[in-house]
Amino acid sequence: MASKDSGSPPDLQSWKEIASYLGCDERTCQRWEKEFDLPVRRLGAGPRSRVFARKREIDAWLESRLGTSSLSAEIAGAISKSHSHARPSQTQTSSLKSKSLLRLPVVGGVLAVAATALLFLGFPEKRLPADYRVEETVLVMLDAEGRDLWRYETTLIDPLTTPLLGPKSNSRIIDKEGMQSLPRLLIRDLTGDGRPEVLFYPTDDSGRPAGGLLCFNARGRLLWTFDPGRPVTFGSQTYGSEYYGRFASLDLDGDGRHKILLISNPRGFFPTVASLLDAEGRLLGEYWNSGHIQDIGAFDIDGDGRNEIIMGAMNNEYREAVLIALDPEDMGGASPQQNPHYTNLELGPGKEKYYVRFPRNAIDDALTRISAVQFLMIQPADRILIVTLEPSTIQYNLNFGSNNFSPRISHGFEITYSDLFKQGRIAEPFDREALRSKLGEDIFWWDGENWSREPTLTKYWREKQASRPGVRQPEI
Repeated sequence: MASKDSGSPPDLQSWKEIASYLGCDERTCQRWEKEFDLPVRRLGAGPRSRVFARKREIDAWLESRLGTSSLSAEIAGAISKSHSHARPSQTQTSSLKSKSLLRLPVVGGVLAVAATALLFLGFPEKRLPADYRVEETVLVMLDAEGRDLWRYETTLIDPLTTPLLGPKSNSRIIDKEGMQSLPRLLIRDLTGDGRPEVLFYPTDDSGRPAGGLLCFNARGRLLWTFDPGRPVTFGSQTYGSEYYGRFASLDLDGDGRHKILLISNPRGFFPTVASLLDAEGRLLGEYWNSGHIQDIGAFDIDGDGRNEIIMGAMNNEYREAVLIALDPEDMGGASPQQNPHYTNLELGPGKEKYYVRFPRNAIDDALTRISAVQFLMIQPADRILIVTLEPSTIQYNLNFGSNNFSPRISHGFEITYSDLFKQGRIAEPFDREALRSKLGEDIFWWDGENWSREPTLTKYWREKQASRPGVRQPEI
């Protein structure tokens, strides 16, 4: 693939050319890629994909990565050997190696003397990913000072979607209207070793993905990929294999190692899968919801000392906003549905701890066909979860410690409601107490078989907890 910044093909387009540039054999180059992060790129994610490299990246690697005596001595010896005209005798080895180093060709502007000096120098200050920029279909990772670290050339034809994340590395994208969404690029230390990984789900401006979720180490080596896409049938319709993804990293156990919750759905359609992965990209569990999932978090929702996965979403069948709580060690199945069009019989019943439906209000009915969770706010010390709905921006304070689940009507809600009433789009005048009472009473909880107005665990978890003698039951 042509470089977007030079308009010319890659400088080195095979293992043979890379080895020749470094002055060693191909097998040595391949080992250096595995052991010392030699910056070799591939067109595609497969192990047999065609390799290429940039001379400037090789040069930068020589400057910044050969600071350990073992690697410096090895590369100096390899290059010296490749440029020797005859096999030296044992007594001549030391003298010839010294002379050979002085005869080294200039490797992309890196002088032989600089390589020799690395035998005695330690690592320079570490440069780690801290930000990014996009050049058409190329992702360029930057350090904290805005300097280029490494590049990843996607297989997309149209330009990458921007912003992927917004400035720096936040866990949410916030647009000009203050709306939040999950990112498609995240810089996080997933393993707790002090060096961040880069999670990236390439998607172009047309919504086409390229390879699913990718995980790179700090030096730009592709560690693993995970593609959630597969055909899935809800009702009588089968949805495609191209999935649009966004995600968050969650420290569920408090041990410093993050898990990744990937939220993905076929482009433009309602079935959404939440895939839980460990830091090595292994699938730990998945759950399907018949509607888009908007926001996610980790929260000990029932006070049992273990974090649940919390997801704010919509349910397309009921046209309502929903809250879903899952146990990360036992998640599976699909959301509770009654209409066959929104049901997948093969996935089986969901293993939700809680599935909560929030009632639509007059603003929702006036402005849109469906309401959804806009974002979640967690107050763990008080066991309070604040759920904000869209388009009305009404908030629900869910206090699992006191078993209090009530709507909070803001001044902005009142203004919007009154304006729509004046326009004739809402029939009843604003009445705060009447609205609070109705919206509080019409919250529905899935009990595993039916919808209930009483807060409850689902049947699956009631039975599971009842089978564990001595385990403290949640307060709900």
